[in-house]
Amino acid sequence: MRVVGIYAAGSTVNRLAGITTPIITSTNHSYFAHGSLGRTGYNYLGDHNIFEKLGIGISQLAFKGGVIEFENGIKGVIKTTYGGTPSNKEQSYIYYNAGDRVTIGLNYDT
Repeated sequence: MRVVGIYAAGSTVNRLAGITTPIITSTNHSYFAHGSLGRTGYNYLGDHNIFEKLGIGISQLAFKGGVIEFENGIKGVIKTTYGGTPSNKEQSYIYYNAGDRVTIGLNYDT
């Protein structure tokens, strides 16, 4: 599932606007029990540090409470972002909770 939007908490600015790099796709649109985040969905975004490579410039936790939007219209509240580690060549992820009433531009961190 392709990711078409990443929004900071309280913002309607899509940080993916104008980015056409095809690696912004989801290989996992599912849920699992994460130790510190609880039950969450996660979205694989590409290689290590993909945010900075795409010029998005977001760091871990920078978008907490914001929104991730998929091409099929599903939206989720971002719990955290993870840039991966270069030593293990870990991938970047966004962890989120999907919901029917998620609205872009709201701050879900309050």
